[in-house]
Amino acid sequence: MSAAAFVRRAFGPEGWNRTPCGGPEVWTIPLDDPRVLALGRAALPPEEEAAGRRFVSSTLADRYVAAHGALRLLLGRWLGCGPREICFFRNACGKPFVEGGPHFSLSHAEGLAAVAIVPDHEVGVDIERVKPFPGMADIVEQFFSPHERSWIAEGIPPEGRFFRCWVLREAFVKALGEGLSFSLDRFCVRMPLDCGGGVSIFLKDGGVPDVGLTEWRPAEGFAGALAVRGRPFTVYEQELL
Repeated sequence: MSAAAFVRRAFGPEGWNRTPCGGPEVWTIPLDDPRVLALGRAALPPEEEAAGRRFVSSTLADRYVAAHGALRLLLGRWLGCGPREICFFRNACGKPFVEGGPHFSLSHAEGLAAVAIVPDHEVGVDIERVKPFPGMADIVEQFFSPHERSWIAEGIPPEGRFFRCWVLREAFVKALGEGLSFSLDRFCVRMPLDCGGGVSIFLKDGGVPDVGLTEWRPAEGFAGALAVRGRPFTVYEQELL
């Protein structure tokens, strides 16, 4: 099977509504841009905008609205309908989907979000801001394999490698669509020496899942990963608006 090629695009007030390329897309969305917030607010149905108001912080509420509104706008391009007309459903493990596709995944960290859209295969995307945090050592010890623990410990600083490994794990689980029912200690990531190549997943029962996986850099200071179930792929660093 030939590799699919993700086209990378940046969401903004102009250009987001261009005709879908027909193949995989991955979008970065600046959540703190007031123009993106205005677009998001206009795209959300009242009940979903109300869900955003549950956050204590107005910053977090606005970021929720911007991210989920942008997701609706991007999916509306594929479905040929208005963003408020889209109906989301959830599978047995809670992963959202739209009837008839396309498959999609949303991730956000601080002021940045990422949306991946694939017409015919399950997809997972994850991004994280790379920064120190006190619980890192406990997470590594509880869920990561000896290979991963050793690879992370050799990083300077170690949080850079931790988040590279973490987003790959999260993207993989999202592509499976099984949610928390697929435990993080059931698999390990074999990491490359340098960002961008040689990533692979192994199940601890000896299996090799049919999931393509790669790193990508959504923005300076962030780690990112994409996973597609049942198909290899690459990411083109182009189509930046």
